[in-house]
Amino acid sequence: MDFFEIFLIGVALSMDAFAVSAACGISPKKMSLRHALEIAASFGFFQMAMPIAGWWMGEAIYGLVSSFSKWTAFAILAAVGSKMIFDSLRGEEPCMVMPLPFKTLMMLSVATSLDALAVGVSFSIVDCPVLAPSAMIGATTFTLSLAGIFAGKALEKSAGGKFAILGGAVLIGIGVKILLF
Repeated sequence: MDFFEIFLIGVALSMDAFAVSAACGISPKKMSLRHALEIAASFGFFQMAMPIAGWWMGEAIYGLVSSFSKWTAFAILAAVGSKMIFDSLRGEEPCMVMPLPFKTLMMLSVATSLDALAVGVSFSIVDCPVLAPSAMIGATTFTLSLAGIFAGKALEKSAGGKFAILGGAVLIGIGVKILLF
């Protein structure tokens, strides 16, 4: 695979992390640059690590994990998204409080990177080296996640606090997409 193909894979894998990052940015709580970098780094790290894990797992073990990975990702994203919507409708603080609790950040990072596991398996099947492509996928995800946070912040400033409902709906939508495709 050439540089451009791997970059496109990185962009495609980053879309879920971008959307979740935008939902984080929508939070009405002030987010420091440090925390924005932590979110982007966590998403980037997991997007980098999952293809490596998938490459090592190979096709046999992936078949066992893949049967429940979509449901796990859906459940995590739907739960966080639903809580954001319900809290916003009740006028409560959204669950995406800043800074994100470590456990929440880890769950979101894993949920948005499970598809990268399958990419790692495909790399092993076509006998593609995994370290350089994984680093590029991680760097792409980091960059797009950071951009997503700033895009979410811009939306929040321009439209007020009800964007938490949109952010929750986006998370649920990503979960449904993962489940169906």
